[in-house]
Amino acid sequence: MTKTIFRLISSGVLAVLTGLWIFLAKSCPAFWFRFYPALSRRLMTLLSGLTSALPIPVCEILVLLAALWLIFTFVRALHRKRFVRWLSGLLLAAVLLVNLYVSVWGLNYFAPPVNEVLQLPDERYTTAQLRAATEYFRELAGESARLLPRNADGTLQGAGFDACADSVQTCFETMKTARGAPFDGSTARVKKLLSSRLCGKLGTTGVFVCLTGESCVSSTTYPAALPLTMAHEMAHRMGFAREDEANFVAVYACLGYGDANCRYSAAYLAYIYCYNSLAKADPTAASEVAAGCSDLFRADLDATTEHYEKQESKAASEVFDKVYDGYLKSFSVESGVQSYGEVTDLLLNWFYSDRFQVAAPLN
Repeated sequence: MTKTIFRLISSGVLAVLTGLWIFLAKSCPAFWFRFYPALSRRLMTLLSGLTSALPIPVCEILVLLAALWLIFTFVRALHRKRFVRWLSGLLLAAVLLVNLYVSVWGLNYFAPPVNEVLQLPDERYTTAQLRAATEYFRELAGESARLLPRNADGTLQGAGFDACADSVQTCFETMKTARGAPFDGSTARVKKLLSSRLCGKLGTTGVFVCLTGESCVSSTTYPAALPLTMAHEMAHRMGFAREDEANFVAVYACLGYGDANCRYSAAYLAYIYCYNSLAKADPTAASEVAAGCSDLFRADLDATTEHYEKQESKAASEVFDKVYDGYLKSFSVESGVQSYGEVTDLLLNWFYSDRFQVAAPLN
């Protein structure tokens, strides 16, 4: 009983500390985020440096070992009639993991917005300006599509997971040199998830695990989206926790500093984000813009939908979305999973600023 009480008290203390960190981050941002982002990035660099020694995700190995240990200790607790003690240990472990998660990376959800980091304007743009940006990314994607190897049906062949991982790593290293501190942090190579098939069923393409510093992506990701998905998970590791900001940093990096595959991936997804926003604001204009897509670009847009429909289990993905939606809202992301698409505002702020750039001429 003494051990159970100790575990419960420890769990309470850790829960209070976790709440205290979140309170301080939200109530004293000017002080807290003077040092926290840099500290978090250094910790991620240290952890990713250690785990990069293995080519496979350490996080998945740890999850498997934790599951086996959970089963073993559960059976043992039932045999010894110590179920309450086992529950108290499970609670302590869960609260400890949450505390570590929040302490080393999770508070980045409350960090100053990326607009401030890059000194971009924070304005609202007209539907006409949104349409112009959507048309620009459509043309950019169309031009890029012509430069990449294609299958017989016109869809993108793709460079392969390893080649894309190398390209995105180089892209981020170049961006760090060019932009300095705002993009400081680990550029360790993205890893391929061993559970890629499961991720496909759940409708997710990647994950960043701060406790191991690993950015991991599913091999089931459609080739046109693969480089940007990798960049998205690397952006998380650099401290951009909010999904819209990770999406934006991924486009910013791949379009501004990437090779042909990275540029196409960025233009392809920037178009999709802007088009979806335009479709809500002016469906007629969106239809007119979509009609102007090149044949090769249209082939990838159509193939993307078919690709994910074949893999995804709707029931499983709906459950996953609800869980992840709750997770995001718990960190004050009010729009939950819808925040992924909110990147359009950031893209427009960048597009209409003097910082907008594309890595190299496309022809």
